[in-house]
Amino acid sequence: SSSAPGFRAIRALPARAPEQHCPSAERPALVTMGNGLCSPVTNSSSVEDEHSAIAQVDSPTMLAETKTQDTTIIDDKPSIDLKPLEEKKPEVPKAEVPKVEAPKPADAPKDTSNSKKTQMEMFTHHFGAKAEDDVGKLVRRPSTVGADLEQYVEKHKQKFADVLALESEAGWTYVKTVDGVNVYKKAVENSDFICFKGQTEMEFPKGMNDAVRTVLQAENRPQFDDMCTEGVTHQNLMPWYRVTQYFVNMPALFNPRETLTTGRACFMDDGAMVVSVENFVDPQIPIRAGYVRVKFIAGGYVFRPLNEACTKFRVTWTGSIDPQGWIPTWLANLVAPKQALTLAKLRVWLESKEKGTA
Repeated sequence: SSSAPGFRAIRALPARAPEQHCPSAERPALVTMGNGLCSPVTNSSSVEDEHSAIAQVDSPTMLAETKTQDTTIIDDKPSIDLKPLEEKKPEVPKAEVPKVEAPKPADAPKDTSNSKKTQMEMFTHHFGAKAEDDVGKLVRRPSTVGADLEQYVEKHKQKFADVLALESEAGWTYVKTVDGVNVYKKAVENSDFICFKGQTEMEFPKGMNDAVRTVLQAENRPQFDDMCTEGVTHQNLMPWYRVTQYFVNMPALFNPRETLTTGRACFMDDGAMVVSVENFVDPQIPIRAGYVRVKFIAGGYVFRPLNEACTKFRVTWTGSIDPQGWIPTWLANLVAPKQALTLAKLRVWLESKEKGTA
C-alpha cells in the first residue's frame, strides 16, 4: 500500500483509538445560592414586593457589569502522541489510584488510628463528660432518643463525606485572599449557581471546645457576619444536633431573608471535627413577617487541628444557599463568595475579644 508523504512505508497495524482525556478532578454535584428561573415561592407573601423591583435590578447596565468577571478556559481536547511501533502487549487492568492527603505540619497530631476512640469518647475529651443542655422547647427528634451515637453518625456518614469532599482543593477556582482567608468558588454541574468556600488558619487557645462553640453559637454570628442581624438557637442537643435560625439583610429592593438549619457533628480518626449543615423544616418555627426563608442546601465546617496542643486549626466554611424569592441568579452568585469572608471578620472579632475591646 502507498505511504503518506514524508513517511517510509511500514507494515499496516490495526488502528489505535486515541487516548481518552480525563479531567483532572471530578466536580461533585452541589448547588448554590438562588433559584435558577427566578420563579416565585409560596413560603412568604413578601416575595411579591420583589416582583415589582426586579425590572430595575435586572437592567442591561447591571447585567453588563457581571460579564467582566474573569473566566478560565480549559483545553480538554484529546491528545495523540506519535510513538514508535512496539510489540503489542496484553492489557493490564489499571490499579485504583490511592488518595493522597496534603502534607501535615511537623507538629500535627499523630495518627491514632490504631487506638481509635469512639465518637462519644472524642466528644467528651473536647467538650467534657456532660453533653450539651437541651436549649429550647422543640420536640426531640425521634432518631436520637435512646440511640447509640456511633449508629447515629453512621446513619449520616454521607453528609459528613460531602463536607469533607468540599474541603479538598479539587474543582475549585481561586478568587482572592483577604486577611489570611482564601476564597474559592465552584461551578456546579447541572446548576446555574456557584458554591463558596473560605479557608484559613486560626488559633483558639482554649482548644477545640472554644473553636466550635464560638463559631457555631448562633447568637455570635452578627459579630462577624455583616449581613446577619440576629441569630437564635432553638435547640442544642450536641453531640447529636442543634437547630439554629439566622436573619440577614439583603441588597436594596429585596426583602430580608431568614434561614433555619440543623447541624450535626462527627469526629474523624485524625482528630478533625466535621459539622454538616442542612436545611431544616419545623412547623413550630414560622417564617417571620416580612421575611423570605432561604434554603440551605449543602455545606458545613471542618475544624482540623494543626498541632498537638489542639490550639491551632485550619478552618473551612463552605456551602450553597438558595435565597428563594425574585433574586436574579447573577446577583445570588455575586453575593455567595462574600460568605467565605466571614472567617476574616471572625478572626478580627476574636482578637478584639482577647484585647478586651470587643
